[in-house]
Amino acid sequence: CVPAQQLADWKRQVREAWPGVEIRRVDRSSGILRAGEQISMEVALKLNGLSDEDVFVECLVDEEISPEEHATRSVYRFEAVGRTDDGETLFALDLHPPLPGRQEYRIRVYPYHKLLSRRFEVGLMLWL
Repeated sequence: CVPAQQLADWKRQVREAWPGVEIRRVDRSSGILRAGEQISMEVALKLNGLSDEDVFVECLVDEEISPEEHATRSVYRFEAVGRTDDGETLFALDLHPPLPGRQEYRIRVYPYHKLLSRRFEVGLMLWL
């Protein structure tokens, strides 16, 4: 299969499966990071027929510039670490806050394939 056809087939599969993809938090960490403290995060994904290699799960760490404005300073990738009893795929990240002061984080998942020309090319994303 030529790469262009392989990518087209993958995109079709992702678009068909994506409405059934779900993400949920399975750890008990808060949404605030403090300098010097580690936070261990774990999410479970119902992939609806996709594999853990078909998605990219990441944490965006933001710094507050003002009460109305935040700037993303760092992005960290979760790694697939196993499965739940319900067959969801577990992804985990041990995060050490990169900056001093108050920081916030957001978690997102989007389709990923090594042949994509741009990371968000498929136009699908879920936020947690």
